[in-house]
Amino acid sequence: MDAPYGEIICFTMIFAYLKKSKSQIKGGIAGVISGGLALVFIHLLTISVLGGYTRNQSLAPLLKMVLKINVADFIERVDPLFLIWLIVNDFF
Repeated sequence: MDAPYGEIICFTMIFAYLKKSKSQIKGGIAGVISGGLALVFIHLLTISVLGGYTRNQSLAPLLKMVLKINVADFIERVDPLFLIWLIVNDFF
């Protein structure tokens, strides 16, 4: 099983570079908490859709979950849009 919370450890390194203003520290802590909650939500969503075993065995569980999208036999194959969104999101 992977460790999805390594990014939060990297984000906490930013706290050393913040000025000691209370609003900046509150904003930084809120960012770390909201990022952690987003990770927890995504992992819970993939486990609930794919199941624990399939999620752990997959290299890209979020992509496998997106491949399952089928809305009224009309909206299918949204995986290229997801991959474009993922690349743009990783860039920024």
